[in-house]
Amino acid sequence: SREAVTMLDTARTEFNDLMAEPALIALGGQLARALFMSDENRRAIEVAEAVLEAAEHADVLAVVADTLVTKGTALAIEGRPIEGLGAIVAGRDLAEAQGLGSTVVRADINRSFVANLRDPRAAYETARIGLAYAQRLGLRQGIPFLVGNLSEAALHTGDWSPALTELRAALAQDWEPTDRVT
Repeated sequence: SREAVTMLDTARTEFNDLMAEPALIALGGQLARALFMSDENRRAIEVAEAVLEAAEHADVLAVVADTLVTKGTALAIEGRPIEGLGAIVAGRDLAEAQGLGSTVVRADINRSFVANLRDPRAAYETARIGLAYAQRLGLRQGIPFLVGNLSEAALHTGDWSPALTELRAALAQDWEPTDRVT
């Protein structure tokens, strides 16, 4: 939201002298994500680039992984899907190596969304793997997005039966009303 961008931007400016601190680097990563969520993709990419440099130097791998996913998705939306998918995959691989399940699931959500425009088969497989991963770790917040991406890809690949099975299983769960709308 615009409020989140303003708040994070203000905090980042106010504490600029502490930018090498892991907490402020992480704040920058969240600013990049908030910008992305506010459709300010070019600025999100710029902020993400600065965050990635600082996070790598400080060895804050969780921020590197998460910010790679943000930057990659923003790049893809800005018309650079190959580079974007590369960044998303790199972020996912790092997240998996570091045991960061939520970032792995977010990467699978974003990768399957982006890949569906170019390669529905890859999107389907990514969503299928991500769905199994999210279910295994109990990361329910990603399931509606992964089922949606899986279903969208299945429309193009012809994998309707497995997608329908996943849709039915997801609909049978006890979801908050907002989760049912995604």
